[in-house]
Amino acid sequence: MNGHRQTANGGSLPFRPPTVDQAFQHSPLTSIVPFSPDTIPFPSANPPSSSAVFSHPDQRTSAQRVLDSLNSEATSHQDQQGTSARLRKTLQDLKQLLSANELTEFSFKGAPPLPTPPPDSPTVTTAANGFLKHSGEPKLSPFAKMVLSNTDIAHRYPTPDSPLGSGRRMSSARKPPRASPTTPHQPAAGRNQVAVSQNAKLGLPGNNVSTPKKVPQVLVPGLPSSSRREDYQSFAYLDEQDGPLSHKRKRPEADEDAVTVTFNQQQKADKKKEELQTLLDDIFEAEDMYEFESSLSPEAREYITVKEVGHVDAPVLTKDAQRTINTKLQPVLDAGRFSEISVDDILRLQKLCKRRIDSIDTVSLDIDSEREGERLKDWLSQDVEHALEAAKILLKTMTAGRVEKKIYSEGMVGSVVNALNRTLGSMIIIAESRPKSAIFDVSTKHEKVPELLQKSGKILELLGELVVTVQVAESAVTSTEDLSTRLLFAENATSEKDSALGIKRFEVVRSIAMDVLANIFARYEERRSSALTDVLNSLGKLSVDRRSARQYKMADGRAIQLVSALLMRLVQTNATISNAQQTGKGRLIHSSKEDDEHEDGEDSSKSSDGDASRKKKPNKAANLSSLSLAKIAGRFHDEAQMATDFVVKHLVERAKETTKSADLPFRNLMDIFTEDFLNVLGSPEWPAAAIFLHKLSQYMTFIIVDKKKQYSVQAKTMALDILGIMGSGLIDLQVRLGKDAQKLDKRQSTLSGLLSQVGEQLSEQLLDQLSSQLSGNSSKLDTSVTIPSKADLLDFEGPYRIVLEYLRHSTRSEDRRSAQGCYTQRWASDLCEMMKSQETNDEENPALITLEQRLKHMILDPAWLAAEYDFELVSEDHGRVAAMIVALHSPFSRYLPYIVGFILQSMSNPGKIRSQSLKSLGMLMEKNPRILNERILEKITDSLTDVGAQVREYSLQLLDKCLRWNPAIETQCTLKIILTTYDPSPKIKKKAMEILKGIYLRNETPTVKTSIADALLKKIQDTDEDVSKEACNLLAGIWIAPYYEVATSADVKLQLALRAQVSLIIRTVRTQQQSGVRLEELLRHILTDDPRSADPNFRVCKSMVAELFEGVIDNAVLPDKPEQWWIVETLAAFAHASGKLFTVEQIVTLQTFTKDVKDSNDLRTLRAVMVVFRHVLPLHSIYPDNFLPTVRSALQQSLGKMGNQEINECAQCFAIIDGILKEEGQRPFSTIMPMLRQVLNIANKPLDEANLSKRLAIIGYFGKHCNLEHRIEDVKKNVPALKFETVADLLVNVLLPFTLEKHPKGVRRQALEGVAMICHSFPKQYAREDVNKAFELVFANEDIGLKSSLLDHFLDVFAHEENRSSVGEGIFVNSMKADEFGGVPHKLARKFRRHAIQIALTSTGLIALQAAKFIASSNRQGLILPIECLPALVALETSPDPAIANVATQEHRNLWKKNSGLDKEYMEGVSLAFDHHRNIIKDAKGASINVKEGKSSFVPKLRLCYDVLCSGESRPRKKFLSNLVDRLNFQLSKLDTSGVEPRPLNYARFCAENLALFDYTRVEEVVLVTDCLHNVVIATGSLVAQEIEPDILGNGLDIEPIQQEGTALATTRYSSLAHDPSAPNDLTPTEKSLPSKPPVKPIDESRLRHLTVASMILTLMWETKKFLRHYWSLDRSKSSAKMTPKELNSRPTKATFSTPDKHLQRIAEIMSSLDDTDAMLARCKAFADLISHDDEAKNKSDVEDDGLLGRVADGYDTPVGSGDEDNASNPPSGSGRGRKRKSSFPAGGTPRKRKTGGTGKPRGRPRKSRGGSGSTPDADDGWD
Repeated sequence: MNGHRQTANGGSLPFRPPTVDQAFQHSPLTSIVPFSPDTIPFPSANPPSSSAVFSHPDQRTSAQRVLDSLNSEATSHQDQQGTSARLRKTLQDLKQLLSANELTEFSFKGAPPLPTPPPDSPTVTTAANGFLKHSGEPKLSPFAKMVLSNTDIAHRYPTPDSPLGSGRRMSSARKPPRASPTTPHQPAAGRNQVAVSQNAKLGLPGNNVSTPKKVPQVLVPGLPSSSRREDYQSFAYLDEQDGPLSHKRKRPEADEDAVTVTFNQQQKADKKKEELQTLLDDIFEAEDMYEFESSLSPEAREYITVKEVGHVDAPVLTKDAQRTINTKLQPVLDAGRFSEISVDDILRLQKLCKRRIDSIDTVSLDIDSEREGERLKDWLSQDVEHALEAAKILLKTMTAGRVEKKIYSEGMVGSVVNALNRTLGSMIIIAESRPKSAIFDVSTKHEKVPELLQKSGKILELLGELVVTVQVAESAVTSTEDLSTRLLFAENATSEKDSALGIKRFEVVRSIAMDVLANIFARYEERRSSALTDVLNSLGKLSVDRRSARQYKMADGRAIQLVSALLMRLVQTNATISNAQQTGKGRLIHSSKEDDEHEDGEDSSKSSDGDASRKKKPNKAANLSSLSLAKIAGRFHDEAQMATDFVVKHLVERAKETTKSADLPFRNLMDIFTEDFLNVLGSPEWPAAAIFLHKLSQYMTFIIVDKKKQYSVQAKTMALDILGIMGSGLIDLQVRLGKDAQKLDKRQSTLSGLLSQVGEQLSEQLLDQLSSQLSGNSSKLDTSVTIPSKADLLDFEGPYRIVLEYLRHSTRSEDRRSAQGCYTQRWASDLCEMMKSQETNDEENPALITLEQRLKHMILDPAWLAAEYDFELVSEDHGRVAAMIVALHSPFSRYLPYIVGFILQSMSNPGKIRSQSLKSLGMLMEKNPRILNERILEKITDSLTDVGAQVREYSLQLLDKCLRWNPAIETQCTLKIILTTYDPSPKIKKKAMEILKGIYLRNETPTVKTSIADALLKKIQDTDEDVSKEACNLLAGIWIAPYYEVATSADVKLQLALRAQVSLIIRTVRTQQQSGVRLEELLRHILTDDPRSADPNFRVCKSMVAELFEGVIDNAVLPDKPEQWWIVETLAAFAHASGKLFTVEQIVTLQTFTKDVKDSNDLRTLRAVMVVFRHVLPLHSIYPDNFLPTVRSALQQSLGKMGNQEINECAQCFAIIDGILKEEGQRPFSTIMPMLRQVLNIANKPLDEANLSKRLAIIGYFGKHCNLEHRIEDVKKNVPALKFETVADLLVNVLLPFTLEKHPKGVRRQALEGVAMICHSFPKQYAREDVNKAFELVFANEDIGLKSSLLDHFLDVFAHEENRSSVGEGIFVNSMKADEFGGVPHKLARKFRRHAIQIALTSTGLIALQAAKFIASSNRQGLILPIECLPALVALETSPDPAIANVATQEHRNLWKKNSGLDKEYMEGVSLAFDHHRNIIKDAKGASINVKEGKSSFVPKLRLCYDVLCSGESRPRKKFLSNLVDRLNFQLSKLDTSGVEPRPLNYARFCAENLALFDYTRVEEVVLVTDCLHNVVIATGSLVAQEIEPDILGNGLDIEPIQQEGTALATTRYSSLAHDPSAPNDLTPTEKSLPSKPPVKPIDESRLRHLTVASMILTLMWETKKFLRHYWSLDRSKSSAKMTPKELNSRPTKATFSTPDKHLQRIAEIMSSLDDTDAMLARCKAFADLISHDDEAKNKSDVEDDGLLGRVADGYDTPVGSGDEDNASNPPSGSGRGRKRKSSFPAGGTPRKRKTGGTGKPRGRPRKSRGGSGSTPDADDGWD
């Protein structure tokens, strides 16, 4: 047999079988000994038996049925454009199996010539190469032809040298060479022609391919030398196909992923399948045994146990059996051999699993609050874990891809869903439990809980896979969706210690739930709307804690909300073609009837894959393929936009009316969602982020524009905040693109170089473009992007393609299909938009047409691109940069200029909108400071003067940032920042000073530094202690601290810098109105406040003094060469701060300035030198010889040229020098005695006023500072005619006569000041009656100058006492008891306090300021009681003089901190304030108008008082408000209406305007005021209306007849025309039949005026109430009684565009009602109308009227009226509830019209009889 090469009929074989010896060399028997022939069969020479592929006829039948189905599909799709997904999938799998890289390559030797066959043998035709030649084309099935035509494997054979194949050559190539990159790709239609042509050349059969004998060749000649480039046309779209990044695929897409099944793997799979089958047989045998014998053998118990299922014992799988099945089942599923398990076995296994699942139906999985710990223990101890294992097995059998529909039983699925629902429901309860609860304690100690959670999550994942791959019952899908939603919105813990399940474990299960929801959303299109609604309705359960909310980790490490990721996936899914749309089918499982149809050979395209209802649905893929790309992309675009709009609208509607501090989380969730979308903007996996942000920006801008005026301030501030966040996030993306593009290595690849260049250019261009657009004059913003161009973006190898390729190869892509679909849809939409804008046709731009066709394929078949084209490997960095480029070309990115524009536009609005726009603008500028320009800077600086403190604060903060970003704008902003230091808010002042410090340190211009230093010096005297201290610290930091090393360092630069600083200090002193006063205060603080820095500060100041003395000697050493008197005055300031800074040598140099005083400059210098002497001389005891006498002599010579200030300093110097020289007052005595003699001898020798005043001044000042008591004997010898006990008595006796009125004013003033000065030094003089009478006489007269002089003296006494108390020299500290001197201030305060209060309240200017300081100092020292000074302080706070108001406010604040319960005094203070403004200021209005930089603002005059009240607890403040309203109430009979403008009326206006303009801090304050006003109007107004009706309405007003029974006219009109007898009688018959009017009675004018004034007061209160409710945006639909405590304690919000000007105009109109009789009648009628019929006066329930004020005012309500007629003279309190009024009109009056609602029925309670009480009106709809 060996060597036999002929067939049975004698024909020769085409090959020679090997011999046994030859075969044996390749047999395993030569190397190993097999264990049995079953392992390796013995070799046999016999021809091998038929190796049947199918081991059973059923397998062959099934395979044949599949082939028939494929043939049918191939036939039906021959003439159609595309093929079915199933057919494409099968072809693709075959390509993988026929991959050239995976097939074994055989190299055959040429066969030797065969002997001549016998004559009777049939002729065998051979080819030229020696192989058998086919007599004809084989008969291939349609599917086989399709496989052959699509194969691209080239078969290579040795080329014979002769037809007989004598020459043998072998080809070493395994596969055809790949085309060169420069070789053009073949068209798509001929993609396999290369391989087919090669097969044809080799004589192999093909699809209608013949074997040509010669292959024609085309020779392309070279270009002639004379050719030019411009003579040829470029076809870019052809070159594009040859690009280096993308090329046509020459092998199937999944070559690298193809799975090659080897023989060993097949054997292993067979073995695993057999093991599973054996296990199932054993289990079923055990089950049968139990069914027949009702008992279990020991062997059977290994697999089967008995459980109660539905109250019946039934066999179920044991725990070990389930574990074994699960272990053996998974390998079979992985190997794809589960289809070989019989259906009956699967069904039996499922039934066993179902019984185990149903066995836990009796187990209570519900955990309640009563027995939660006990129930949880019982639940964990039951067989829940076993049931979950069974459910896992059951679901694995259902998700294995079997086609038998009976496997997917509805009952089976329902059991799994029910068990999982109960299990995960309990897990949610455990997850939401917190420490110290029974559930938490039990679950954390039980080790099974985490395991059960993990298993439940796996089952949920399998269940989700089942419901999206199998057409299950609707209930199962709904239950799965609901369970996933519950899991998604379950509240997780914020830390691991508070989590019973573990944060990460629970988040894994929640992520699974999100995937399940997303997959259901993608699979069931009809459920998308309801699914999205369920998700949005559950948003209220989300946590607003960003730590616990953001648990979904991204690829780059950032975290977002799980719900944010879900919403983006859902939108991306809407933009992607679904499986149903792609294939026209929804399911891959056929029913048994459909299987029969396939066996009969029917067309599979007619069969349905889903339920019966889906059979009749048309093929959606066919419908889409017939549409154009624009319509297809538009359809998916619209679906995505609708879903996005649905989500965003829901978020906005819920968030716009809630605050961040509200109970509802929607406002905070809006921020979190926006931040999440921005965090993933530009990430390849989340293209839907740009869609969400664009839609959200549109909604926000719509709210801001608000053409219909329907959105509140709260909604607009939210919109501005969100726009700011989005704009800053978008700018941040532009910046990140530039940075990431720079990180790419351009040398790495062509792709890196391309992306790096495009990314950097785009980033820089977008950042600059926004700045240029905002700086342009055109209002129309150009949003076109030139780098890269639109064509570059849409290129087939552009950023879109790069992102798609990255997603295809990325293993971390969250949802590859939806992201790819969304990008493809956007790509197509952008292409269609560009083509539409260019209006090109096919011939003009074929490249776009080619791209359009490709995109259509990509949309309809997401796998088309990967199957058709290869691309360069895209790294993560490449994908991220490309995604950023795509995101920055999105509509949202192009919307950025408009976002900035709307923010800038909103800066023109008042209040919170403006402050929020500043805040949002700051967000944008932090990311891109380039957008700052002149227009924006002007808007920011204008906001510094806004009425709102928050606006000013935000604008100042933003301006500070602008200065750091662009220091060049300092010159434009410095002056306005300096003005901001005068802001009422201390916080803003300190911020402005801090900014000025930065400007000072950065600037070298002396004028700028001087201006800043001057502004800071002024703030040292600020009334706010914190501001004053901050100013001192800042000046110390810029003037002193930089020169700490100057005393120890010889650095020349440092010395020069110190001189420059000294020169700057001199310049600053020059700018002060009073030289050195503020500077000395600063220096005193610097040297004494902080002990830690006192020593270095002293050394620096001493060095500065030394530099100043260098300037005194030669002013050229200082930079500015200042005048010497400025230097000396600066020295005086240093001396006033501390005399220790000076040395004796330095003092001696000042001696020259005491001589030769000629002009005013010399006098100024002399005064400064004397100040230095006064502070420095007492500190030293040794001076050069004759220095002090010389100085004293020089001063005495200049005494006649001195003024009062200089005489004062000179007297002190005399006293000091006298003490140092110990001359016992010799020189002062010799100086003062001549003056005394001249004054005493005035009768004999008269003096003019000037000389007399000069001598009186010398007597006074020298008498004050120089002690002459030890020279009393010398004095008596000089004036022997006078009797006195002390020198002070003599001086007072001399001066007192000149205080009389007969002397000139100047003489009286000087004498009075002299008496006061001597009394100050000798307090016993205050006990003299003549002195007190002189002082009393001053206040009794009207001489303001004398009063001012005396008050100034009193202030010196008070200041001296305060200084003594502060340093502990005296014993008088806030006590009524004092020593001899301490009693003086007390006596002065007690005697003259009433005069001071009267002066302060009845005058203006300096004397009023002095009186205010007198009151403040008296209160500060405890010299007068708080009840005496508080009313005056409240009144003085309203003064238009800022100095007076600041003094009063500061003392009021100190008093407020120490005292409370002064309610009556506050009301008295308000009354004093009104009288002060009415009588002195001549302005009785309660509001003042401030005009600053052309802008007017309204400020309540009691603002400072209310601000002080707001600094403490709320109870006194609410009491103040309620009492203020109560003071507006009146008794009608006692109402004073005298005068042109009655005082009660003006007082009501004053209070009403203040109440309207107060800056309330809480909603409860507004509610309190409005309710108090309402109750006063209703209570007192009812009485007034009852008086108006008979006296006014019955006389002079025309009453219209009743139209219908039970109803009346809404208003009562009166005729302004008097009866004219001559008027024509043109009445209609109907009018003539009406009854005639009663005769008109004359109206008492005084009575009319009385009622008009009452009506005006009440109307003012009513209008104020309406204005407050509107201005502060109180919800009219929600009564105040129903407000929660949190709402009442929240800060109120002002209404948009609401200003007080209209309300003040309305008040002015009301105040004009006394002009004439008609106006008074109209006012009375209008008020009666208001009480009876005003829309504001709606019926309100008694419950709503009761209790609110008691709840809000914390018990401060006053008694209410009783409602009896006898109590009419005692009206109810304004803070209480008004009593119900009786019948509003008598029989002759206008009947009341009952309010009706929309149904026509009367509103509120039924109306009582006319004798009873009516309902109480209360509402405020009338304002709008």
